[in-house]
Amino acid sequence: MKVIEDTPLRLKLKHFPLSEWWWGGAAIVLSLGFLTYLIGFQSIAARFTCDRPTPAQTNCDLKHYSTLRQINHFRIFDPQGTEIVAHIGNKGNRSYEIWITSPLTKLSFLPGGSGSLSENQAIADQINDYIHTPQTRSLWVYQQEKAAFLFILGSLVGVGIGISMTLTPIVTCNFYKRMDKVIIERRCWNGKNTLVEEHLSNILTAEVEERQVKNGKEHRIMLVLASAERLPIHKDSTSEKDARKTTYLIQKFLHAKA
Repeated sequence: MKVIEDTPLRLKLKHFPLSEWWWGGAAIVLSLGFLTYLIGFQSIAARFTCDRPTPAQTNCDLKHYSTLRQINHFRIFDPQGTEIVAHIGNKGNRSYEIWITSPLTKLSFLPGGSGSLSENQAIADQINDYIHTPQTRSLWVYQQEKAAFLFILGSLVGVGIGISMTLTPIVTCNFYKRMDKVIIERRCWNGKNTLVEEHLSNILTAEVEERQVKNGKEHRIMLVLASAERLPIHKDSTSEKDARKTTYLIQKFLHAKA
């Protein structure tokens, strides 16, 4: 915490949660970027339509859609058939992708694939049956990437987490000897402010609360009250060096004679 004023009668400290703001801002930017890609550029659905003007001529259209718009349109003449390609992820999970072949090109039905093997096989069989049945005049097939909506939801959750982190308040802590008070003021950028007051005579000491987390340890400054209650000055964590330095200043102020 930054020392604003340190006199025998008053100690003023200020805490800026820069780490929380930085990580929160990063979460918002990354989540919004990923969300923009998913909504505007990622293919999550495909529609394949065909028409036969004559039994010997087949004209098809393959269209890919994002959440908001059509992003690809391919014309396929005289398709020859389909094949299913299995993709194996790092953890051994499998995804399946249908490819449509023609004399001139080979196109993915839905880039990245979607659904189980049986679902993809059913679509591939439907296309192959049409190709090899000249009497059938038209075909309409649709496939949608179900997991894409989970990714969109995850991105929205990421934005929400980022916003909550950027709402971590600036904390101003004032210790007044003559008033026998400590006033803790927490201000957020959205205008939400809270004020906590306590008598200095009720404060026994200040301590560093240390908590073990996945990537190391977190440290917070706590005021220990006569009632055995522990009052945090700020709710986010800070470095051990900063926490111990601030705790020392508070203890020094509490036990010094005015």
